Amino acid sequence: MKKAVCIGLSALACTTFLVGCTNSNSYGTIEVGNYKNITVSADEVAVTDDEVEAYVNSFVQALTQQESVTDAIIDGDSLNIDYVGKIDGIAFDNGSATGVSTTAGESGNLLFKNDLIGMTAGETKDIEATFPDDYSVADLAGKTAVFTVTINSVTRTVVPELTDELVASNSALIGDDSVKTVNDLYAFARNDLEMSYKGTTAFNKLLEESTVKKYNEEKVTDMVNSFKEYQESYYQYTYGVDLATYLEAIGSTEEEFDESIDTSVRDYFKQYMLVHYIADKEHITYSEEDYQNILQQYADAYGYESAEAFEEASTEEDLDNFKATLLYQQVVEYLAGIVTVE
Repeated sequence: MKKAVCIGLSALACTTFLVGCTNSNSYGTIEVGNYKNITVSADEVAVTDDEVEAYVNSFVQALTQQESVTDAIIDGDSLNIDYVGKIDGIAFDNGSATGVSTTAGESGNLLFKNDLIGMTAGETKDIEATFPDDYSVADLAGKTAVFTVTINSVTRTVVPELTDELVASNSALIGDDSVKTVNDLYAFARNDLEMSYKGTTAFNKLLEESTVKKYNEEKVTDMVNSFKEYQESYYQYTYGVDLATYLEAIGSTEEEFDESIDTSVRDYFKQYMLVHYIADKEHITYSEEDYQNILQQYADAYGYESAEAFEEASTEEDLDNFKATLLYQQVVEYLAGIVTVE
């Protein structure tokens, strides 16, 4: 059950910056030490029982399903409802709606959210509720209303029980057909985490010990400008302000922003060059099966019918990102297999 890993910057920046990443030399040159003689401490790669439990829980959570239910509503159920609100028998503005999606209980967003618990699909009920004294609509603050609520449908998140049968029937999700029982899953989880910690710790240590001899300054400038353009559009679209206004609002300057982005780009280039340096030296690559598997994972996560459908819907930059992720994973797995733990 491998996780997608985006190297360098943020996931968003990584996707943006991977355009055209085909030759590590085009980004500069790097001096790497003896990567076959890396030592890490046992404490750095130790796996706790809580981490193993979280890993196993993520497997179970990935198999949760939304199911329509007809029994009594419980806290956290997803509902579709109609309601009509009245004060002293008279409907008030914005007090009625149909086909509203909401959640029963504390995580809900309606005044009468807790009173929905115990109702059932198809039921209609009058619920009395009082608006808070500090309610945003002054005419309603402190007043008591009666809401006639009809439950159209109830959907519940069903978490499967962790059993040998569940594990055996979903070994493809784990990525290892030999994992057939709950005990197998726990052992696999611990080993997978240990290998991941060993590989990433070794990579990060090697990254610190490596030196970039030369950056392609033209590419650095191009990517800094590209990211600034993206950020400008993002803040304009999200907040309705330009980048300079946003930076001023958070107490920063364009010079500080430029310096931060320049540093991030150079850090990313260094990671990229290190990945490709080791991959080239050790003839590390990924298979077409690996590529199709990661496409299928994303297809499943985003509701596409197939890996092919997801690939067709993805941009070239997205696909480059997936490929870079795979290469990084292969390099980390290689390092995990040769690192010395003391």
